[in-house]
Amino acid sequence: MNNSIAKNKRQSKIINILKEEEIVSVTSLAERLHYSEMTIRRDLKYFETNGLVLRFHGGATYLKPDYILPSFDERIGRNRAEKRKIARAAVKYITIDSIVCFDGGTTALAIVNFIPDHLQFTAISTGLIASSVLSQKQNCSVIQVGGTIDNLSKTVFDSTSENFIRNFTADIAFICCRAIDVTRGTFEANITYSNEKNALSNISATTIVVADYTKFNHTSLCLGLPINEIDILITDDKTPSHIIKSLNNQGIETIIAT
Repeated sequence: MNNSIAKNKRQSKIINILKEEEIVSVTSLAERLHYSEMTIRRDLKYFETNGLVLRFHGGATYLKPDYILPSFDERIGRNRAEKRKIARAAVKYITIDSIVCFDGGTTALAIVNFIPDHLQFTAISTGLIASSVLSQKQNCSVIQVGGTIDNLSKTVFDSTSENFIRNFTADIAFICCRAIDVTRGTFEANITYSNEKNALSNISATTIVVADYTKFNHTSLCLGLPINEIDILITDDKTPSHIIKSLNNQGIETIIAT
């Protein structure tokens, strides 16, 4: 059989196995496909370069594409316990008189709900629901980003919003995401959401990504924040240990909320 044809068949089988089982060891693939572990590792490295898998010591995980963003109301009901854990850990980073950015994500809203009413700080928000909650906190000054309202995500953002945000500086940006590839960064369902996250991150001294365990091993349509733009990542205790290790190895301070 032609080497190129054999290679294509082997790689196709590897991808099919990963799609079905999600996490597979190099040893298992080598035994099942009757190839050397060195050959399997080369294939997995090729897949990782093309954004199809995430490699870890001894194996790989399939990165599932996730292009469709559910409505805000649907997302807010998902993984409530994990979001609360993350929110409790995230609130500790908000100090008196700080300037904090919130995007329109549901985990950002969970953080807002945990902020003590007495805490004095300034919020810059693209999220309509988050801004509404923040406005009820007596000592919080709220700057609502203007622009076009996106009914699906309950956020306000367009090209004029991006220019508006550039007028400010902030201490922290809390960034949610649709998905995370630990080798490339966060992903969003469209370019508008991607630009929103980058605009808030760019004016902030510290970028904190908040993401529960379901956001890993996925990609989506548009790259959001490159992995080297993330200073801190807060996740929950269901996130696999090999993902935590990979993030730490890249110099990202990773907080596991319990």
